[in-house]
Amino acid sequence: MLTLRPVDVADLDAFYAQMSDPVSSELAAVPTRERSAFDAHWAQIMVKEGTTLATIVADGTVAGHCVCFGEPGARDVGYWIDRAYWGRGYASEALRLFLEQLPDRPLKATVAAHNRASMRVLEKNGFTIVGEPVVEDDGVTVVRFELTV
Repeated sequence: MLTLRPVDVADLDAFYAQMSDPVSSELAAVPTRERSAFDAHWAQIMVKEGTTLATIVADGTVAGHCVCFGEPGARDVGYWIDRAYWGRGYASEALRLFLEQLPDRPLKATVAAHNRASMRVLEKNGFTIVGEPVVEDDGVTVVRFELTV
């Protein structure tokens, strides 16, 4: 069973382990952070006005998180699933539940072009590709998505 709940500071140990996984980090094209930088980043996220956070819980275990941030009209959605839970539909279900909590539209998402699984998660939840893939300053090619309904 998969549920979402508010993020608790105690969840950060699991988030750090998940986001430090080299395979996950490479797939997401998000570099890992040292623990102190990770903690500082999350301390800011957790108090930032207008940011919505949720912990993904699968069978009683912290399996990842969802986040929505940005200014109205240009809000971004992101998610991270522990690699142990890949391939089970948890990311799609977690994002579906998270989107139910977010009345704002449009919502945007950016995915590394090589991360086909994450693109599929977005498509299953009604996001569509906007424009052509773009190479960002860090050299990563990304695909931008938008949800309007």
